[in-house]
Amino acid sequence: MLTMTRSRRQGFFGPPPPYDVGAPVGLRRSRRDPFTTRIVTDTTPPIPEPVPPPRITTQRRRFVPSMLGIRKTGFPTVRAPIAYDLIAFTRTEAGRHALLNAFTRTEQGMHRIANEALNVFEFYIGEDAEPDFTAAPDETASSLPHTTAAITLPGAGETKVITIGVRRRNAYGLRSEDIDFHTFTIDENGDAVTVAPLPPDQDSETIAAAASAAVYITADFTTRRQHATLRPDAWLIYLTSDGSTPDPSADTPLEVAMVHRDGVAKLRYTSTTFSNGATIKVVIRTRRSGSSDVDSVNVIPVLTVTASTAGPGDILAGRAFTDFEAK
Repeated sequence: MLTMTRSRRQGFFGPPPPYDVGAPVGLRRSRRDPFTTRIVTDTTPPIPEPVPPPRITTQRRRFVPSMLGIRKTGFPTVRAPIAYDLIAFTRTEAGRHALLNAFTRTEQGMHRIANEALNVFEFYIGEDAEPDFTAAPDETASSLPHTTAAITLPGAGETKVITIGVRRRNAYGLRSEDIDFHTFTIDENGDAVTVAPLPPDQDSETIAAAASAAVYITADFTTRRQHATLRPDAWLIYLTSDGSTPDPSADTPLEVAMVHRDGVAKLRYTSTTFSNGATIKVVIRTRRSGSSDVDSVNVIPVLTVTASTAGPGDILAGRAFTDFEAK
């Protein structure tokens, strides 16, 4: 009989090919000399042993075919049946499994409960001063129109400027951030007094000699200085050329439309020509047009300049490049 040795993890898959009687049917390496091969022969073909099924575990497996063919000088090439090594292995699947950690986060203002008691108009009132929007409102009302509480009247012969700002708060406690306000003046009896428009911005009024004995006049008015219902819409230029001071109560002004743009209304005016050496004086006022015009009450400053036929000419772009040549 032939005693064949094979690995405990090896087995024949399928019936072996036919053998010739007397042909080598197995190989064994010497344990003492791994380079010595002993050929085991038998006169009868081997009886194939039953093939055990592969063990299937939860581990992933793969089959690696190997040929037990050995060539050695002086010996014939011996080829045994194909054997398969069943190799088990494991693999780390990085990122395939995630651990969900519990966490909390505060989301302020994302969830609110409506409270109709908060749905009100808030009134901020200033007396001879602008209202303080950083303080608590002076009054609240659920609807408009609203009549405020009594306001302390000014003394005899005096007036008081009342400024009121209104903001709206909704049922979720969110408040508008508008900073506009309404201004009106009351007298000692509590009656409304016509409010004159404000004069031009301080230090914004200028006058300069222009070409051909004309004068160039400028002034600014910051739009936010006065509420839209009270701010002016025209410039008034009181001008004299004989050296006398203009009298707004008696003189007729030159009216120039006021254009509010980008938060500032600007006056840029070039007058007609005067005689050489004439003394020009100017007072600038503002006007709010209507069924009855209302003018600012300022009488200063009085701008003064001497007209000159030798005054500066118009500035032309590129003149410097025509007068000079680059070397």
